[in-house]
Amino acid sequence: MKNVILIMALVLPLTILAQTRPSPAKKPLKSERNDKMVNYMEMTFSEELVGKKGNKKVKTTYSFNSTEKRVDEMLEKSSDKFKSVVHALNYLNSLGWELISVSGDKYYFKNGKIKLQAK
Repeated sequence: MKNVILIMALVLPLTILAQTRPSPAKKPLKSERNDKMVNYMEMTFSEELVGKKGNKKVKTTYSFNSTEKRVDEMLEKSSDKFKSVVHALNYLNSLGWELISVSGDKYYFKNGKIKLQAK
């Protein structure tokens, strides 16, 4: 019995002191949620031979389908300047579009902000 009282006499003050310490201040966690609006676009690329038998040329066409109609119109106008698909992809990258996926002749992009500047 003396041992139990002696152990309690030593342990009880330590437990009281352990509870009186202030807890460390918690730092606020950064939010992983991204609240900015994301726009998506699909670019379709097609090639076809145009002209007579002896004088055929390859005609490339680009069609754009995004959430913003004015962006589609701007890109349709500037698509005449594209020399190849790589040139089109580089141009879209300079406007802030990020290539997400490629499926055959369709290219899928996303953009957090839209720049409406013509190059």
